[in-house]
Amino acid sequence: MKPKIDFSSSGQLVSLIHEGVEFFHPGGASNYNGPGWSNSEIVCFPVFGPVLNNLVQVGESEFVLDQHGISRHMPFKIERTEEIVLYQEYSGKNIPNSKWKEGSHRPETLNWMSYRLEKKFEPVDDGLIVSLTVENKSERVMPFMIGWHPAFKVNGPVEEGIFYYGKNDGNSITLLEVIKASNMPPNEAYLLPDTSMIKYVNEKIGITFSSEDFKHAMLWSPSEKSEMFCKEFSAPTLPILPVRKKQYFGDDITNFELLNQGSKNTHAVHIGLMVE
Repeated sequence: MKPKIDFSSSGQLVSLIHEGVEFFHPGGASNYNGPGWSNSEIVCFPVFGPVLNNLVQVGESEFVLDQHGISRHMPFKIERTEEIVLYQEYSGKNIPNSKWKEGSHRPETLNWMSYRLEKKFEPVDDGLIVSLTVENKSERVMPFMIGWHPAFKVNGPVEEGIFYYGKNDGNSITLLEVIKASNMPPNEAYLLPDTSMIKYVNEKIGITFSSEDFKHAMLWSPSEKSEMFCKEFSAPTLPILPVRKKQYFGDDITNFELLNQGSKNTHAVHIGLMVE
């Protein structure tokens, strides 16, 4: 049986129910005031991770971005088709930074090159396929990073949660270890480079994450009381911790993907759901 999914008014996936079990953290729902993250999922684009001094330079042009980029600060509009497609279009003008507060170190406004970004959700018998498609609508080549940052319910005792990864699931880390890593600088997350498949198990539920497009992963959970964890996918790299005053996109081309004018690029992930 295909899972049931639901969205917030801003286009966040806030519910993923399979065989009567809610798998998704509802932080992005308008009426949610519980523990944990205040979102359910975000798209990280055109950067994944921190931005030194909030400045990114491409050639002679300078752009102002905050952590995880600009996409998270704009709503998605919903188009209903056989799959569910949500989209946002950005024209290149300054937009307000939703994370900015008076006296904050964050920039008040953000900007980037023009683009269209689509999220497609396709329920399948064993779970959900999520695809992110970026179209470059600017007049230049666009270097970029992209990530998807979904949050899931622990669905069991925190001390029973465990993640398996690597060849034949030969490596593992407990949810308690992820929580500890999430509170330790500089990464404040558990990094899994070159990992495209992970399995989470807690008592009688299981979640598998697999992708041929996203090459790296991170795990994050803020506390034992948060009742949630995030599985973060990124391409082509994990977060870059820059040491200069600005980030220069394109200095090391292995850290970025390039998208020509009018071209599109898609990254997809399969989420498998299991209830015993």
